[in-house]
Amino acid sequence: MSPQLAKTTEPGHPARPTAPPLAPAPSRPPPASQVEDPLHPSSDGMPMAESNEQLGVMVDGISVLRNRYRERADVFAGGDLLMYYQQGDPTKRVAPDVFVIFGVAAGSRKAYRLWDEGKAPDFVLEVASESTWREDAGRKRDLYERLGVREYWLFDPHGKFLRPALRGLALEGGRYRELPSRVEGGVLVLRSRVLELDLRAEGEQLRFRDPVTGERLRTLEEETDARRRAEARVAKLEARLMALGAPDQ
Repeated sequence: MSPQLAKTTEPGHPARPTAPPLAPAPSRPPPASQVEDPLHPSSDGMPMAESNEQLGVMVDGISVLRNRYRERADVFAGGDLLMYYQQGDPTKRVAPDVFVIFGVAAGSRKAYRLWDEGKAPDFVLEVASESTWREDAGRKRDLYERLGVREYWLFDPHGKFLRPALRGLALEGGRYRELPSRVEGGVLVLRSRVLELDLRAEGEQLRFRDPVTGERLRTLEEETDARRRAEARVAKLEARLMALGAPDQ
């Protein structure tokens, strides 16, 4: 309840009237993308991945790129999110395994609706599996090209559905063109112009590397392990310092 002004009286004067309660401040509606739309639901009931290898590449890719852009309020990185591209038709949708979008607000969404956000992803990665690789290389390729996705990447962690196992396509004049590749120490490497990162096909893993620093971007699991090791080193150092400073018994 809003506070009220206290009644005060002075000799010869009537009591001051109680002030009316303050009206609540009007609430601002949340962004459209954060509100569930019954016509364009946030789930299609399909599993995230059909194999551990496919799931691992997806989870690592999402965590690496989210961490890469964690301080950018104008970059939305994620994956396995339904993207609707034709208003009023819920069948016109796709769920990229991994994506990065520049120039839109970071944060969570129920679904990604192109007419609300104003642009398509800049980077999309699809991880091939036995049941998806044909669609990844066919229908999805054509769709992402038509939507204006600047770079479309395909990776086959199994190494038996796509040749080569890693491909990068860049939009040039409205059509996709293959990005050049090279081999370093037996590892296939391609550079993403959009992300300004090297993508490396290391067996069943897809790794991201900063070509300027040479640093390999850590996955969420690697970040957690590194933090635990650092905390253990600090605890060990503190224990030694306490032992050195302890008085003789």
